[in-house]
Amino acid sequence: MFEVDFSEPLLIVGFGNLLQQDDGAGVLVIQKLRELKLPENIWVVEGGVMGVDTISLFENYSQVILVDCVNVSNSDEQIFEFQLDDVSLKSNDFRFSLHELNLNTVSTLMETLKIEVPRILFLGIKPEKVGFGLEVSENVKLAV
Repeated sequence: MFEVDFSEPLLIVGFGNLLQQDDGAGVLVIQKLRELKLPENIWVVEGGVMGVDTISLFENYSQVILVDCVNVSNSDEQIFEFQLDDVSLKSNDFRFSLHELNLNTVSTLMETLKIEVPRILFLGIKPEKVGFGLEVSENVKLAV
């Protein structure tokens, strides 16, 4: 189980496209976090649709939380928690987000670039609607 060590630097990155309805869930989480008074060692970043490009941000952190929408059709849950070592997530067929953030690619690329792989927690918010528009569903608003 992933437990945040608040004595260590923590990076929280929210992914999403605010122009694609519920797809912007991760960015909305970051916007909410910015309204709070967070400790100095917690850094929040809007990753937008950066995907794998975000890896360069991980270098100075031993723990990272990534937030995005994740389409899990076989579950009624609204919020999902995954860790990098979850076997099912390392499948090339699994896409954490609509931004093609494949965990196998992320960990392999980090190892190739000799970037120490931090402890990574993925928080996924199940979208109800993804299409061009600014309106976010009530369930995603509640999850955020």
